[in-house]
Amino acid sequence: MRNSAKHDLRYVTENFQSLQGLTWVALGSAFFLSSVEEAVGHPLPLWLLLLALALIFAAVRHVPKYYQSRFGSVEPQSPSNKHAIISLLVLLTLGLFGRPLGRYLDSVTPQAGNQIHLMISDPAHRTNLLPVIFWTVLLCARVLRRSPYASGLDVPFDMACLLFWVFALVFYPLRHPDVTKLAFWKVLNAGWFGISMIVTGLYDHLTLVELLPWRVLAGDHE
Repeated sequence: MRNSAKHDLRYVTENFQSLQGLTWVALGSAFFLSSVEEAVGHPLPLWLLLLALALIFAAVRHVPKYYQSRFGSVEPQSPSNKHAIISLLVLLTLGLFGRPLGRYLDSVTPQAGNQIHLMISDPAHRTNLLPVIFWTVLLCARVLRRSPYASGLDVPFDMACLLFWVFALVFYPLRHPDVTKLAFWKVLNAGWFGISMIVTGLYDHLTLVELLPWRVLAGDHE
């Protein structure tokens, strides 16, 4: 799948922070638990709220320590002048045009959403297009910044996730409208973002374990 251990090390060095997927698993689990309240229609038990807070605390405090002790650490690269200039221009643009742009998007976005739902024969808005848009953006970003040292499964993984949400939250509700009344579908619809974070985090963590298996084995014998 990869050319050499040298390429693996280079890829890990460049993407070490983003490959620490257990952080996203913990945050995604907390986000999913908080979104379940919307699906079930009543407040969550106190122990579930405490569990969500514990997961957020673990993601911030304990997960980074786990990765440092398990895989070591990588010194973050200092941004180049080009990136600094681009960031400055983005901040200036947002400062000058952020509010007018926000008001424009607030007026245009509902109209565009209504038009899209009409195009797919869904005037009642039974479907949820947000996960489809989210995973489409992720897939496009992955293709545009694809590294020659990255796993060959990255793009198929994003494509599989995109197709799953298209089927689960768009295609199936259009063909079988009664599915939107089921508790399972309501939880899936409300918690799609948390589920996406969990799945992506697990994939990134397994990628890191695959790239640095010797470090894991060494830790097991300590």
